[in-house]
Amino acid sequence: LPKPLPPPYRKTLGRHSKNKRAKEPGEDREKQQVKRAKAQNKCSNCGALGHYKTKCQNMTFPTTNSKGGRPKKAPSPPQVASTTPSQERIEVAAKPSPALAASQQPSTTSTPTQ
Repeated sequence: LPKPLPPPYRKTLGRHSKNKRAKEPGEDREKQQVKRAKAQNKCSNCGALGHYKTKCQNMTFPTTNSKGGRPKKAPSPPQVASTTPSQERIEVAAKPSPALAASQQPSTTSTPTQ
């Protein structure tokens, strides 16, 4: 009898799953790979070479938790309020002139409708 053929290869749809293979009991789980070839590991905690932060035996330094983002500016000292010609023009433009105010208001006299 001829041996059966393997099932045809089918490419599955969608993104691949992140399930990793189960490691054997004898496999080294704690081994980390070197980041760069021919370079020693540098600890981000103490700065020493030869280990990473997870295996660091030195005392951990307290870290400041920053929220991130841009730091806020320190408040500037209060400035003397002085009016400049450009500010005076803005104030004048903000106040409606009496002629414009009268033209924008509805007229009080009504014409009789028939």
